[in-house]
Amino acid sequence: MKKKKRRITKGQYSRLHSKMRAQRRYGITLNREKYSEIVNAIKIGANRGRAVSNNRSLHIAEVDGVKMLVVYDKKRKELITVLPQSSYLYSTVEEA
Repeated sequence: MKKKKRRITKGQYSRLHSKMRAQRRYGITLNREKYSEIVNAIKIGANRGRAVSNNRSLHIAEVDGVKMLVVYDKKRKELITVLPQSSYLYSTVEEA
C-alpha cells in the first residue's frame, strides 16, 4: 500500500519561506521565539507598517539589533517573506 504524501499548508510554507529568506538576506536564524516576537509585535502595532493590500502589509521588524523588512498576512497571521534592505519599499515604510 502506498503512503500518502503529507501536503504542506500555505501557512506552513510561508513560515518556512520567511525563515529561509531571513537567513539568506540578513544572516539571522528565526526560531519559534523570534518569529513569534515579530508576529506579536505586528499584531499589537509596535512595528511601523504600511498596508499594501487588504490582507498584506509591510513592516520593519527588529531582531538582534538588525532591522528587517517583512511582509505580513493579516488573514493567516503569518509572515509571508523577508525582503532585502536594499528594496525600494524599505524607504516607503520608514517614512510612514
